[in-house]
Amino acid sequence: MPGDTRIGGSTHVVVLPEIEITGDPNAEPGYVCDPDKDWVCDGVDDPPRPSWSPIEPEPGYLCDPDREMFCPGYILAEDGVDACAPGTARAAGLGQAIVDAARSRVTSDGQDYAYDRAPTSPLAGLSGNTHPGVTQPGWLQNNNKCNQFVGDSLTLAGVEAPTIPMDDGTIHYAPAEAWPARHDLFQRITKPADIQVGDVIVRDYPGSGDSTAHVEVVSGTNPLRTTGAHHDGAYESTSNWFGGTTYDSNSQSFGESSGNRLYILRPNRCGD
Repeated sequence: MPGDTRIGGSTHVVVLPEIEITGDPNAEPGYVCDPDKDWVCDGVDDPPRPSWSPIEPEPGYLCDPDREMFCPGYILAEDGVDACAPGTARAAGLGQAIVDAARSRVTSDGQDYAYDRAPTSPLAGLSGNTHPGVTQPGWLQNNNKCNQFVGDSLTLAGVEAPTIPMDDGTIHYAPAEAWPARHDLFQRITKPADIQVGDVIVRDYPGSGDSTAHVEVVSGTNPLRTTGAHHDGAYESTSNWFGGTTYDSNSQSFGESSGNRLYILRPNRCGD
């Protein structure tokens, strides 16, 4: 039985420091600087750019030069950037923010992610979630909730999780087996050695339908630790997910002798 590590946590959000801009005495009267382009405002002296400290970039990541201050692989020397600053793909600190959110969910609702119970959820629009973070939607009882737990963790961290619409206009998190196909929300990682905290692992069992896949958040490396919801609740555990697997380049997944397929997904899109 995996051990239960009920460690509390909170999402760490850091905002960029304000930078004083010195006005040009020769500026046109009434000129209003565009704050979104304050480096190049006409009539305003360029302030010094913040200093940047390089860290190891993600494998295969191509930086967007139009958002270079938010490129993964770089952090502000002062304290980092908002883990989900507007326009970012995967800003520095996002992975740890997801882990902190997962641990926070374990602390607040861990036992309620058990099969026969119902947790609260931060997802606005979730069926029956009248007061997000307070209401415990009854329909979650007597259902497996691995996708609910990981979805709630991503949502709490400000990251978009896969959802599907219901007939009444509400939403549910998509079944775990559907997550690997959401290339708009996840980058596919093809080497276990490249796993980072905050990544998501999906084990897809043969067949389709209810309970044919399982998903957890990577909460530690060396050894690999994951946090997810099980029949008896949500907790962190250590497991050799990829022992004996064979990589398939066509599906970018890892096959087990049983026919299961494992996917390593890296969340790459912040929520609204």
